[in-house]
Amino acid sequence: MRGAPDRYHDWTGISQHSNSTQTERAVASLYALSGSYDLVGGNRVRRGPFYRPVNGLGALSPSQLSKALGADKRPIGPPAMGWVTARYMYLAVTEAKPYPIRVLVAFGTNLPLSQADSALAEEALKRLEFYAHCDLFETPAARFADIFLPVNTPWEHEGIRFGFEISDEAASLVQLRQRVVEPRGESRADNDIVFDLACRLGIKDEFFGGNLEAGWNYMLEPLGLSLADLRASRGIKCEIDS
Repeated sequence: MRGAPDRYHDWTGISQHSNSTQTERAVASLYALSGSYDLVGGNRVRRGPFYRPVNGLGALSPSQLSKALGADKRPIGPPAMGWVTARYMYLAVTEAKPYPIRVLVAFGTNLPLSQADSALAEEALKRLEFYAHCDLFETPAARFADIFLPVNTPWEHEGIRFGFEISDEAASLVQLRQRVVEPRGESRADNDIVFDLACRLGIKDEFFGGNLEAGWNYMLEPLGLSLADLRASRGIKCEIDS
């Protein structure tokens, strides 16, 4: 949960509505009044399994992190964690504030419908000099793209998961979701698109030589596991902090 006098968000579907603020505050108050926060049967706060992340803030230098759009106005908000809110991105495209955004590569997002101010979203997408959209199907946002790259479904590529929700037992599980069927047409996994793009941009070394499996093994190493271990099992339970 995050709170401030002029904004509030507790990560529920309620927040998609324009009149959600007081409803969300009521939900959070119920958490507190009923003693349901970080207790068994309530909203638990767990940490683990203790894998090696590849998207931590430590991967960004302070100077690079300071470039997050909105950092000057919301220094302890989302920009402090490397997140960029939609409105600041739109203004960077349409008004070059605080600097111009000219190119966008999007994975599965649908800005005109999923974020506020659809008109400004569409205007920003129109003004981009180049826009590549990666998705399972065409969306309103994808119609503005210069290139549309088809992404396949979860059943057509592998995926790794470090812990699930609901219970301590689920949270401790590390599992590899294996491919069920061959990819259809020219669709590719979003990970494959990212790794190939990194190689073409000259940052191959930062992406494990362009080898996704090497990246997964790097993440698994602190757990004493490998991708081969996961492929030979239906999931492996690891230590967590609950």
